[in-house]
Amino acid sequence: GTAAHDADPHDDADDHPEDADDAHDDHEGDHEDHLGLTAQAVANLGRAVEPVERAEFSRLLRIPGEVVELPGYSVHVLAAPVNGIVERALAAPGMAVSPGDAVFQIQVVDEAIFAAQIELLDTITRLEIVDAELTRLGPLASSGTVAGRRKLDLDYERKQRVAKREVRIQELLARGLTEQHVQHMMETNQLVRRIVLRVPERQTQPAELRLLETSAASPDGGVQPAGFEAYEEPGEDPHRWEFALERLRVAPGQTVSRGEALCDLAHHAQLYVQGQAFESEIDAVVAANDKQRSIAAEFGVAGHEERREGLQIRYVANHVDPETQTFLFYLPLANEVVRDAVDAAGQTYRSWRFKVGQRVHIQVPVEQFDNCLRVPVAAVVEELSL
Repeated sequence: GTAAHDADPHDDADDHPEDADDAHDDHEGDHEDHLGLTAQAVANLGRAVEPVERAEFSRLLRIPGEVVELPGYSVHVLAAPVNGIVERALAAPGMAVSPGDAVFQIQVVDEAIFAAQIELLDTITRLEIVDAELTRLGPLASSGTVAGRRKLDLDYERKQRVAKREVRIQELLARGLTEQHVQHMMETNQLVRRIVLRVPERQTQPAELRLLETSAASPDGGVQPAGFEAYEEPGEDPHRWEFALERLRVAPGQTVSRGEALCDLAHHAQLYVQGQAFESEIDAVVAANDKQRSIAAEFGVAGHEERREGLQIRYVANHVDPETQTFLFYLPLANEVVRDAVDAAGQTYRSWRFKVGQRVHIQVPVEQFDNCLRVPVAAVVEELSL
């Protein structure tokens, strides 16, 4: 026991010189400002080691926003053209419908329309009688067998009947029937008792963009608006004219009045990202847009973000939001179809990638730095003082 107590503590190092060298190397790598780690230690910590390179860096201004519809373009309310009773709903919420597709079948109960139809049919019948009489009296009037006065009276009556027929046709069109309805009624001599309400014809482009294009191309030599971009329809997009039936407002058997909303249609192939900037930020946002810097938008939650690059501001609103006191600005966003589900009847139910009301983070580059060392945010460690 005494021998062990008196032993030289360096004897082990003398007996195993290779261990002493390893210990010396380990201490030599430990300095006050850093700690050396082996490859195995890095792997155990679960850290990624990458080389640091010099590159450009943009200081970003992050602004909250949301996806909104294009006013006057994205939403269409289908209204009842006549007083009637809803007999059938021919489309369901969520269904993709195209211009000309049937949505409702309505039984007409509009007394004014029935009265105008009856008068039109009566006028057409009387006009046919006048034409037949003129055909019969034509040769007789020429030979002097019948007085020419009689033929003149019939010619005058015919003009009255033709004018009355046109008035009744215009009345029916003004009361909600279509030209096809009137034409069918005149050909069959049958009253129109029910109509099929269809998706309206396509709208070529948003109203505000159409006005901008007209202003830019005005023949009076006017100056093209700053930041104007010609609206280009995506010619290869097969869904650009389709609507989605958002909501049915009526049910079969319900009586509806002329002009009453029956359903809501939505066209979401083109949307807006609405940004909400404070007064201290809006100048930097506009300056970045004027310098053609690419603005990005991030959708989704942390770890599942979806990013869209190359956005440009369409316009900045000329009023401040009274509730949030923020300046609103708008960036066009092209939407994408995520999924089409087809039911047993062959009807398509469509889901779009970007949803109205979806939250967005807009990244605006406000300052540019060259030849910088770029590292991920996770690589920066902040020392907390206790």
